[in-house]
Amino acid sequence: MDLDWYYYFFMLLAGVLAGAINTLAGSGSVITLSILIFAGLPADIANGTNRIGTSVQSMISGYNFYKGKQFTITGSLHYTIPALLGAIVGAMVVVDINEKWLEYIIGIMMMGMLLLIIFKPHKKIRNESNEAGNKWVTWLIFAAIGFYGGFIQAGIGIFLMMGLSYLTKLSMVQSNAVKVFTVALFSLPVLCIFIYNDQVNWELGIWLAVGQAIGSYSASKFALNNPNAVTWMRKVLIVMIVVSIIRMFGVWEWVVGWV
Repeated sequence: MDLDWYYYFFMLLAGVLAGAINTLAGSGSVITLSILIFAGLPADIANGTNRIGTSVQSMISGYNFYKGKQFTITGSLHYTIPALLGAIVGAMVVVDINEKWLEYIIGIMMMGMLLLIIFKPHKKIRNESNEAGNKWVTWLIFAAIGFYGGFIQAGIGIFLMMGLSYLTKLSMVQSNAVKVFTVALFSLPVLCIFIYNDQVNWELGIWLAVGQAIGSYSASKFALNNPNAVTWMRKVLIVMIVVSIIRMFGVWEWVVGWV
Protein backbone atom coordinates (compact mmCIF):
# COMPACT_ATOMS: atom_id res chain seq x y z
CA MET A 1 0.00 0.00 0.00
CA ASP A 2 1.73 3.17 -1.25
CA LEU A 3 0.70 6.15 0.90
CA ASP A 4 1.97 9.73 1.15
CA TRP A 5 4.13 10.61 4.16
CA TYR A 6 1.39 12.55 5.92
CA TYR A 7 -0.72 9.40 6.23
CA TYR A 8 1.92 7.93 8.54
CA PHE A 9 2.04 11.12 10.58
CA PHE A 10 -1.74 10.97 10.81
CA MET A 11 -1.49 7.34 11.99
CA LEU A 12 0.91 8.44 14.72
CA LEU A 13 -1.52 11.13 15.91
CA ALA A 14 -4.43 8.67 15.77
CA GLY A 15 -2.39 6.25 17.86
CA VAL A 16 -1.72 8.96 20.44
CA LEU A 17 -5.44 9.70 20.65
CA ALA A 18 -6.34 6.01 20.90
CA GLY A 19 -3.70 5.38 23.56
CA ALA A 20 -5.03 8.28 25.60
CA ILE A 21 -8.63 7.08 25.27
CA ASN A 22 -7.62 3.53 26.21
CA THR A 23 -5.94 4.87 29.34
CA LEU A 24 -8.68 7.29 30.41
CA ALA A 25 -11.93 5.84 29.09
CA GLY A 26 -11.30 2.50 27.38
CA SER A 27 -12.28 1.24 23.90
CA GLY A 28 -9.48 3.10 22.12
CA SER A 29 -9.36 0.27 19.57
CA VAL A 30 -12.55 1.70 18.10
CA ILE A 31 -10.51 4.78 17.14
CA THR A 32 -7.63 2.86 15.55
CA LEU A 33 -9.90 0.47 13.67
CA SER A 34 -11.93 3.39 12.31
CA ILE A 35 -8.84 5.35 11.30
CA LEU A 36 -7.37 2.38 9.46
CA ILE A 37 -10.57 1.88 7.47
CA PHE A 38 -10.79 5.61 6.68
CA ALA A 39 -7.17 5.43 5.47
CA GLY A 40 -8.32 3.03 2.79
CA LEU A 41 -7.47 -0.36 4.25
CA PRO A 42 -10.01 -3.12 3.57
CA ALA A 43 -11.98 -4.06 6.70
CA ASP A 44 -10.19 -7.40 7.10
CA ILE A 45 -6.70 -5.85 6.83
CA ALA A 46 -7.70 -3.04 9.19
CA ASN A 47 -8.99 -5.58 11.71
CA GLY A 48 -5.69 -7.46 11.64
CA THR A 49 -3.47 -4.37 11.63
CA ASN A 50 -5.33 -3.04 14.65
CA ARG A 51 -3.97 -5.94 16.72
CA ILE A 52 -0.35 -4.73 16.63
CA GLY A 53 -0.90 -1.74 18.90
CA THR A 54 -3.34 -3.51 21.21
CA SER A 55 -0.91 -6.42 21.63
CA VAL A 56 1.96 -4.15 22.61
CA GLN A 57 -0.17 -1.98 24.87
CA SER A 58 -1.89 -4.84 26.70
CA MET A 59 1.33 -6.78 27.27
CA ILE A 60 3.07 -3.75 28.77
CA SER A 61 0.06 -2.90 30.97
CA GLY A 62 -0.39 -6.55 31.99
CA TYR A 63 3.24 -6.79 33.08
CA ASN A 64 2.89 -3.60 35.13
CA PHE A 65 -0.23 -4.94 36.87
CA TYR A 66 1.55 -8.23 37.53
CA LYS A 67 4.53 -6.43 39.06
CA GLY A 68 2.10 -4.45 41.22
CA LYS A 69 0.62 -7.75 42.48
CA GLN A 70 -2.94 -6.81 41.47
CA PHE A 71 -3.65 -10.36 40.29
CA THR A 72 -2.14 -13.85 40.21
CA ILE A 73 -1.78 -15.85 37.01
CA THR A 74 -3.06 -19.08 38.57
CA GLY A 75 -6.04 -17.30 40.15
CA SER A 76 -7.03 -15.85 36.78
CA LEU A 77 -6.80 -19.02 34.68
CA HIS A 78 -10.52 -19.93 34.89
CA TYR A 79 -11.22 -16.60 33.14
CA THR A 80 -8.21 -16.30 30.85
CA ILE A 81 -8.08 -19.84 29.42
CA PRO A 82 -11.66 -19.87 28.02
CA ALA A 83 -11.13 -16.31 26.74
CA LEU A 84 -7.92 -17.41 25.00
CA LEU A 85 -9.61 -20.40 23.35
CA GLY A 86 -12.62 -18.29 22.31
CA ALA A 87 -10.34 -15.58 20.88
CA ILE A 88 -8.44 -18.07 18.73
CA VAL A 89 -11.71 -19.42 17.32
CA GLY A 90 -13.02 -15.89 16.74
CA ALA A 91 -9.89 -14.89 14.82
CA MET A 92 -10.02 -18.06 12.70
CA VAL A 93 -13.64 -17.30 11.82
CA VAL A 94 -13.24 -13.61 10.96
CA VAL A 95 -10.27 -14.05 8.59
CA ASP A 96 -12.54 -15.94 6.19
CA ILE A 97 -15.43 -13.45 6.16
CA ASN A 98 -16.10 -11.41 3.01
CA GLU A 99 -14.80 -7.83 3.29
CA LYS A 100 -18.15 -6.13 2.58
CA TRP A 101 -20.00 -8.35 5.04
CA LEU A 102 -17.31 -7.63 7.61
CA GLU A 103 -17.88 -3.89 7.22
CA TYR A 104 -21.58 -4.36 7.96
CA ILE A 105 -20.81 -6.60 10.94
CA ILE A 106 -18.34 -4.06 12.35
CA GLY A 107 -20.94 -1.30 11.86
CA ILE A 108 -23.55 -3.29 13.80
CA MET A 109 -21.07 -4.08 16.57
CA MET A 110 -20.15 -0.41 16.83
CA MET A 111 -23.82 0.49 17.23
CA GLY A 112 -23.93 -1.87 20.20
CA MET A 113 -20.68 -0.41 21.49
CA LEU A 114 -22.14 3.09 21.30
CA LEU A 115 -25.04 2.05 23.55
CA LEU A 116 -22.68 0.41 26.03
CA ILE A 117 -20.47 3.49 26.25
CA ILE A 118 -23.43 5.85 26.67
CA PHE A 119 -25.33 3.81 29.29
CA LYS A 120 -22.28 2.12 30.95
CA PRO A 121 -24.04 -1.05 32.20
CA HIS A 122 -20.67 -2.55 33.20
CA LYS A 123 -20.44 0.01 36.01
CA LYS A 124 -23.89 -0.88 37.34
CA ILE A 125 -23.50 -4.66 37.41
CA ARG A 126 -22.10 -5.96 40.65
CA ASN A 127 -22.15 -9.48 42.08
CA GLU A 128 -23.14 -9.57 45.75
CA SER A 129 -22.30 -13.24 46.28
CA ASN A 130 -18.81 -14.53 46.91
CA GLU A 131 -18.32 -16.06 43.49
CA ALA A 132 -20.47 -17.40 40.68
CA GLY A 133 -21.14 -21.03 41.51
CA ASN A 134 -21.30 -22.68 38.11
CA LYS A 135 -17.82 -23.00 36.61
CA TRP A 136 -19.27 -24.03 33.25
CA VAL A 137 -21.25 -20.79 33.07
CA THR A 138 -18.05 -18.86 33.76
CA TRP A 139 -16.22 -20.77 31.03
CA LEU A 140 -19.00 -20.23 28.49
CA ILE A 141 -19.29 -16.50 29.22
CA PHE A 142 -15.56 -15.86 28.96
CA ALA A 143 -15.22 -18.07 25.89
CA ALA A 144 -17.93 -15.94 24.24
CA ILE A 145 -16.19 -12.73 25.31
CA GLY A 146 -12.90 -14.11 23.99
CA PHE A 147 -14.58 -14.99 20.69
CA TYR A 148 -15.62 -11.35 20.34
CA GLY A 149 -12.08 -10.22 21.17
CA GLY A 150 -10.59 -12.47 18.52
CA PHE A 151 -13.25 -11.45 16.03
CA ILE A 152 -13.03 -7.67 16.30
CA GLN A 153 -11.25 -6.57 19.54
CA ALA A 154 -12.80 -3.07 19.70
CA GLY A 155 -14.50 -2.60 23.06
CA ILE A 156 -13.41 -5.97 24.45
CA GLY A 157 -12.50 -4.31 27.76
CA ILE A 158 -16.13 -3.35 28.42
CA PHE A 159 -17.33 -6.94 27.98
CA LEU A 160 -14.55 -8.32 30.17
CA MET A 161 -15.37 -5.81 32.91
CA MET A 162 -19.06 -6.76 32.69
CA GLY A 163 -18.20 -10.46 33.04
CA LEU A 164 -15.80 -9.91 35.91
CA SER A 165 -18.24 -7.59 37.69
CA TYR A 166 -21.01 -10.18 37.48
CA LEU A 167 -19.01 -13.33 38.16
CA THR A 168 -16.49 -12.22 40.78
CA LYS A 169 -16.01 -10.14 43.91
CA LEU A 170 -12.82 -8.56 42.59
CA SER A 171 -12.28 -4.85 43.19
CA MET A 172 -12.33 -2.51 40.19
CA VAL A 173 -8.53 -2.34 40.20
CA GLN A 174 -8.21 -6.12 40.36
CA SER A 175 -10.85 -6.58 37.65
CA ASN A 176 -9.01 -4.13 35.43
CA ALA A 177 -5.77 -6.03 36.03
CA VAL A 178 -7.37 -9.37 35.07
CA LYS A 179 -8.96 -7.69 32.05
CA VAL A 180 -5.61 -6.39 30.82
CA PHE A 181 -3.88 -9.72 31.48
CA THR A 182 -6.59 -11.59 29.57
CA VAL A 183 -6.25 -9.33 26.53
CA ALA A 184 -2.46 -9.60 26.72
CA LEU A 185 -2.69 -13.39 26.79
CA PHE A 186 -4.81 -13.80 23.67
CA SER A 187 -3.50 -10.81 21.67
CA LEU A 188 -0.29 -12.44 20.42
CA PRO A 189 -1.79 -15.74 19.14
CA VAL A 190 -4.64 -13.79 17.52
CA LEU A 191 -2.15 -11.45 15.85
CA CYS A 192 -0.26 -14.51 14.56
CA ILE A 193 -3.47 -15.81 12.94
CA PHE A 194 -3.93 -12.52 11.09
CA ILE A 195 -0.26 -12.50 10.05
CA TYR A 196 -0.55 -16.06 8.73
CA ASN A 197 -3.56 -15.02 6.65
CA ASP A 198 -1.70 -11.95 5.32
CA GLN A 199 -4.17 -9.51 6.91
CA VAL A 200 -1.70 -7.14 8.60
CA ASN A 201 -0.25 -3.88 7.26
CA TRP A 202 2.96 -3.50 9.26
CA GLU A 203 3.76 0.05 8.17
CA LEU A 204 0.56 1.60 9.46
CA GLY A 205 0.30 -0.79 12.40
CA ILE A 206 3.72 0.10 13.80
CA TRP A 207 3.06 3.83 13.50
CA LEU A 208 -0.20 3.35 15.37
CA ALA A 209 1.52 1.25 18.04
CA VAL A 210 4.17 3.93 18.65
CA GLY A 211 1.45 6.57 18.91
CA GLN A 212 -0.55 4.43 21.35
CA ALA A 213 2.47 4.05 23.62
CA ILE A 214 3.01 7.83 23.63
CA GLY A 215 -0.71 8.49 24.21
CA SER A 216 -0.96 6.05 27.09
CA TYR A 217 2.02 7.54 28.89
CA SER A 218 0.96 11.15 28.30
CA ALA A 219 -2.67 10.54 29.31
CA SER A 220 -1.70 8.98 32.64
CA LYS A 221 0.27 12.13 33.47
CA PHE A 222 -2.40 14.49 32.12
CA ALA A 223 -5.20 12.83 34.10
CA LEU A 224 -3.48 13.54 37.41
CA ASN A 225 -3.95 17.31 36.96
CA ASN A 226 -7.15 17.24 34.88
CA PRO A 227 -9.99 15.33 36.57
CA ASN A 228 -12.36 16.06 33.65
CA ALA A 229 -10.09 14.31 31.16
CA VAL A 230 -12.09 11.06 31.30
CA THR A 231 -15.36 12.84 30.44
CA TRP A 232 -13.72 14.70 27.56
CA MET A 233 -12.18 11.54 26.12
CA ARG A 234 -15.49 9.71 26.39
CA LYS A 235 -17.16 12.41 24.27
CA VAL A 236 -14.43 12.13 21.62
CA LEU A 237 -14.93 8.35 21.56
CA ILE A 238 -18.70 8.68 21.07
CA VAL A 239 -18.20 11.07 18.13
CA MET A 240 -15.69 8.70 16.52
CA ILE A 241 -18.03 5.72 16.87
CA VAL A 242 -20.92 7.63 15.27
CA VAL A 243 -18.72 8.68 12.32
CA SER A 244 -17.46 5.10 11.97
CA ILE A 245 -20.99 3.69 11.91
CA ILE A 246 -21.87 6.14 9.11
CA ARG A 247 -18.77 5.01 7.20
CA MET A 248 -19.46 1.28 7.65
CA PHE A 249 -22.96 1.44 6.19
CA GLY A 250 -21.88 3.44 3.14
CA VAL A 251 -23.63 6.67 4.19
CA TRP A 252 -20.28 8.50 4.27
CA GLU A 253 -19.66 7.90 0.55
CA TRP A 254 -23.20 9.03 -0.24
CA VAL A 255 -22.76 12.27 1.74
CA VAL A 256 -19.35 13.01 0.17
CA GLY A 257 -20.73 12.30 -3.32
CA TRP A 258 -23.78 14.51 -2.71
CA VAL A 259 -21.63 17.40 -1.43
